[in-house]
Amino acid sequence: MVFGVLRLVIISPALLLFAADNIAAAIAVGVVGGLLLLIAYLVFSGAVETFDHAYWTLAYLRLRTPPKT
Repeated sequence: MVFGVLRLVIISPALLLFAADNIAAAIAVGVVGGLLLLIAYLVFSGAVETFDHAYWTLAYLRLRTPPKT
């Protein structure tokens, strides 16, 4: 949902330029906006996946250790 809003904010100038028949500027703005969106997606995805892997690693290690009596 966050990336849907971010995508609208970043890509909407390219759509407006395309509607105004300024094709070259629309392509340039679209490419730059797409790259910015890709960078934001990769950073957010990396943070979420890092947390997910750490969580499941700790859960596995907790299940793996024998109980102390």
